[in-house]
Amino acid sequence: MHGMALVYKRGLPAILEQPGSAIGIPGVALMWVAVLPALLLEVLPKALRYDTVKLVHLLAPVGYLLTLVHIAAQLSLQVKLRVLVLVVLTAMGLLGWLATRWLVVRGTKTVKVVSAKVISDASGQHVALEMLAPWMSLVAGQWVRLHVPSAGMVGHPFTAFAGREKGVVCVCIKAQGKFTRKLLDADLQDATVRLEGPYGASPVLPALRWSQAILFVAGGVGVTPALSLLPLASVSGHKCYLYWSVRSQKLFEYA
Repeated sequence: MHGMALVYKRGLPAILEQPGSAIGIPGVALMWVAVLPALLLEVLPKALRYDTVKLVHLLAPVGYLLTLVHIAAQLSLQVKLRVLVLVVLTAMGLLGWLATRWLVVRGTKTVKVVSAKVISDASGQHVALEMLAPWMSLVAGQWVRLHVPSAGMVGHPFTAFAGREKGVVCVCIKAQGKFTRKLLDADLQDATVRLEGPYGASPVLPALRWSQAILFVAGGVGVTPALSLLPLASVSGHKCYLYWSVRSQKLFEYA
């Protein structure tokens, strides 16, 4: 609204003559472009791929930076308290984003795939990965973001559970999208991938304080959270029930 009012008052040619003012136009445009995919997915959930949305969203901090330069340029022309406060608040927001990205990069580490299996039958195909990540403190019910450069440019989130051996983190993925189908063709045995996380909190731990029994209802590969939550609940002495609708005999045997 501020930009539209300024264009109406001064005219676009006058604004373009001042680099500090003109740089705000692409800044706002980039921020709008970055959020449009998310708005589109609210109406058409399958219109865009996950990778596309994540990559386009990276335009937002670039637009934010250009907008900050625009506001700082206005401050150099006329020192006003409200403009100074706006510069400080905008800079703090950008620094907060950079700090978040630094924490994400710091928490993303390279791991070795010690087992890569394809579970395939008439009901579909699944990829079961076991990765050696002794540094990861995984709590039942948490998820990780898996980065496989040969399959995609961005990481994808999957529920993780502890393997039978200490320090092993497992994911079981149904091949139904472009990224997950590329995992079927990738030779991941003994390969190195990157894991980010873990994220989330266990939904079972709060329930253990007041419930007498825990009921799990799952369908297909959606049983993966229960693979770690069931042992946690059963050890506490609670009665546990699992209702699992599954068509794949091989997936049933894997679990």
